[in-house]
Amino acid sequence: MRVIHWCPSFLAGGGVAETVLGLANAQTLRGYQVMVVSREHRHSPAYRPRLRTDLRAELHAWDPVRTLMVGKLPASLVPQRSMALLRTYEPDILHLHIGILPEDVLARHAVGRTPAVLSPQGAFYPQVLGRKLRPYATVLKPVFYNRLAAFHAVSPAEAKMIRRLFRRHEIYVVPNGLSADLTFQPPTNSDRDDAPGRAIKLICVGRLDLRTKGLDILLHAFAAAAAQSPQRLELVFVGPPSGSDYAAVVAIIDHLGIADRVSFTGMTDREGVVRHCKAADIYLQTSRWDACSQASIEAIALELPCILSSCTGVSSYPNIASVPHIHVVEPQMEGLANSHAICRHQEEEGIITAADG
Repeated sequence: MRVIHWCPSFLAGGGVAETVLGLANAQTLRGYQVMVVSREHRHSPAYRPRLRTDLRAELHAWDPVRTLMVGKLPASLVPQRSMALLRTYEPDILHLHIGILPEDVLARHAVGRTPAVLSPQGAFYPQVLGRKLRPYATVLKPVFYNRLAAFHAVSPAEAKMIRRLFRRHEIYVVPNGLSADLTFQPPTNSDRDDAPGRAIKLICVGRLDLRTKGLDILLHAFAAAAAQSPQRLELVFVGPPSGSDYAAVVAIIDHLGIADRVSFTGMTDREGVVRHCKAADIYLQTSRWDACSQASIEAIALELPCILSSCTGVSSYPNIASVPHIHVVEPQMEGLANSHAICRHQEEEGIITAADG
């Protein structure tokens, strides 16, 4: 079987790229012929070296002939040789990722007789589409979305959004998985500092996107919990900055007077993420919206106690939300529900007792 993964943002790195990497490698290991097609990105994107060196499938990178702005969307003209490559590869399946860019439509029509599957990866969330992009998606229904063989939703929550928007029944739900190249073992006692009276370490993994990731909510909740907790709490952000949001995050930290409790690691690779998670006590994720957080899945795989936003796709899986060491909370700006969850999580997991010896 020959599979093409069309993901223009693959070489830019990030959670979707990690998902495509893992899926393409897993399919290659099963004996499929797989090719990942991405736009070229030369601006030092996250995890780019690993995406190139660890990909076991073929990689085709293209440079746009020209890029125009269609409203808020960049429309890139794909070189003819890249379109010809799609046809000569003769794929049995075309797997599109995101699926809202004009070049996605071009790729679909280049191999019009090939069954195509679309993984939106959160692109159809109302906060992403907004008022300006919703008419654009409506226009594309007859010429693009209605000609897909199926939609792949990464969570039950995303499946509901797709069904509501397109009224389609060809939707299957499969969460984003772990990378096929990494082994995730639950942390041992030696991974954490068990010295009496040590600080309780909380971790948040992902780009420093203030609004999407709900970092303002997280910081207010953390500050309230730190004031209530009998044990010192410390928070570690693992991930790259996102535009000017880093300065806004730092300003909130200074305003709350918690600069001595919060640290940043900056961008790191997947092994580094796992290393930081193994050294933490609680994983926090307070996103206002998130289709299926890769970092949350990794934290769950590491059996790390988690506090997850109810607005993320991961928490919409009943079997995840019912796990005893996973707390699902409403992302509220007041932060009270989240700060209470942090304190309650310490007590239920026995973290304070263990730290006090």
